[in-house]
Amino acid sequence: MPACDCCGRDKPDVKIRVGLRGVDSRGKVTAKLFHGPLCDDCLALTGRFGSPERRWLLRQIMQNGTVGQISKSRR
Repeated sequence: MPACDCCGRDKPDVKIRVGLRGVDSRGKVTAKLFHGPLCDDCLALTGRFGSPERRWLLRQIMQNGTVGQISKSRR
């Protein structure tokens, strides 16, 4: 059974998630995408502003990329 990169638990719903973008509190989106194993719970929590899972996702992306333009859909 694969382990979730975020919570570290071995769960049956862990899948390789491709193309996740991070959005910081100012509405800026990341230039690079996240590609890695996440469980359904952590995936859902990455969409909530201020959650530890969202901050974890942004840190993972920022280690490999930069913050880009302000998202037009978030203005």
